[in-house]
Amino acid sequence: MRKILFVAVLLLCATPMFGQCETFTILTESVPMIFVGQHYSTQIEAIGGTAPYTFEVFDAGNFPLPDGLRLKSDGSLKGKVSEPGFPTIFVRATDAQGCTQVHAYGLQIEQP
Repeated sequence: MRKILFVAVLLLCATPMFGQCETFTILTESVPMIFVGQHYSTQIEAIGGTAPYTFEVFDAGNFPLPDGLRLKSDGSLKGKVSEPGFPTIFVRATDAQGCTQVHAYGLQIEQP
């Protein structure tokens, strides 16, 4: 009987969090083109879940940001890149309840 009660209480406590996580998603599908040597600024946004949200580069060991580009914890991606290329970065967003989402961005860095 105690095991059944414990499981029931656990499910009741966990259900709202799972419901909130189901609504949490990264809204920004892609980012604008980046031009070498020019200042770049864009915003990555999330919706659902529980604000505030924090953002970070996920798995930066294999997919680092290009030199000169920085992702702030508020989702702003800014900087000035010196080399062209087509790197992929992974951004992880986390809401206030610990729900997470990861989204891949294929960057297009071109000469002006």
